[in-house]
Amino acid sequence: LQEQVAFYRGIVSPDASRAGVRVYEFKVYPTATENVFRYDLVLIQSVRHDRRIAGRVEISLQGLGNGQTQVRRLSELVLSGERNMVFLFKYFEEFGGEFRLPDGFRPTRAIVAVLRDGGAVPKVEDEFEWAKIQGT
Repeated sequence: LQEQVAFYRGIVSPDASRAGVRVYEFKVYPTATENVFRYDLVLIQSVRHDRRIAGRVEISLQGLGNGQTQVRRLSELVLSGERNMVFLFKYFEEFGGEFRLPDGFRPTRAIVAVLRDGGAVPKVEDEFEWAKIQGT
């Protein structure tokens, strides 16, 4: 219940630095299959902006593979869910699905880029440490 209250409070009365479209939450969860994860992404926009917002989301995973730093796009790894995360919403939108990490690739962080169609601020980008976004 407290999580739901915090969620709606972020939409209705965000602090000034958090107004506009933003990533509310991004989590990944291991599945029963090795190297397969489920992801949940929630975007929100405060009610101060009382119009629909459109755009797309791009998620990249940075990590180590074969002893080198690599970047993998989630859209290339998706098993289920949307490959192209296109959004059109007024207050919030949720995305989810499953993806498979390549053998030998160990992610260290995820980068979530929210690319708005038009507008003065076309891109919002958040970085998440892999260890901090993993749920159980």
